[in-house]
Amino acid sequence: MHAPLSHNLYDLVCEQAGHDPAALALIAGDESISYARLAERARLIAGALRAAGVRRGDRIGMLIGNRAEWVEMCLGAAAVGAVPAPFSTWSTARELEFLLADSGVRLLVALARFGERDYAADLATLFARRATICPHLQSVVLIGGAGEGWAMAWPDFLASADRAALKCQSLPAAQ
Repeated sequence: MHAPLSHNLYDLVCEQAGHDPAALALIAGDESISYARLAERARLIAGALRAAGVRRGDRIGMLIGNRAEWVEMCLGAAAVGAVPAPFSTWSTARELEFLLADSGVRLLVALARFGERDYAADLATLFARRATICPHLQSVVLIGGAGEGWAMAWPDFLASADRAALKCQSLPAAQ
């Protein structure tokens, strides 16, 4: 056993994937995810963030419950030097308005629904008013919802990934 050489959380996962790719890294519901799979998913998300224009220091809002995408987004953000900004899945529409205005997020990844909350509907209303509420918000990605004119569906976000940027090392920040 030796001390890790990684410089951030994404690099640490990649380092662990290099040592023991099949080792269990994450259990999310009924899904067991190896370090190799987690590193690959984080690379894919990092590439999608880069394709969306996310740069070092940009804030990425995360309205995601306890599931694999939460961890993968944090790792993907670390890979490009972005800052994850987790929002509570118990947030009301009014609280979301405050969080979006106060956090300065450039991109928000959100569950379309969580329990009884219809976040897609809440966010559609807020996104329509983003010029006055949160002018820095450029994109919304919905997990578990269809892409709409104001939001991109999660599978489309992943498909947009800049595949050239997918390496198991920290990605250089976009300039």
